[in-house]
Amino acid sequence: MRIAARDIRLAELALDDVPALTGEALYHAQQAAEKALKGFSVHSQTVYPLTHDVRKLLQLCGEIDGGLAKALAPAAGLTQFAVRFRYPGEDQPTREEDRAMA
Repeated sequence: MRIAARDIRLAELALDDVPALTGEALYHAQQAAEKALKGFSVHSQTVYPLTHDVRKLLQLCGEIDGGLAKALAPAAGLTQFAVRFRYPGEDQPTREEDRAMA
């Protein structure tokens, strides 16, 4: 969870930068969600799949704690940001898109 919190902090710093580093912020938000969900599954003594798919991890965590999965359902859309902005030529997200995912 400490590592997930660091990713959240990096996302916040990227948003505070001028101009905002929205692609980087979304990447770190995805990483934070992934790490937190995997951490929860480890804490619950549940083996998680080797995936970056937040939706799959939410399903797994939902089997452990349905309330948690419901509360974190909006994070499912973060999966695309694990790789979306890593390569040249990819359009960078707008600040509005970044805020909508937060």
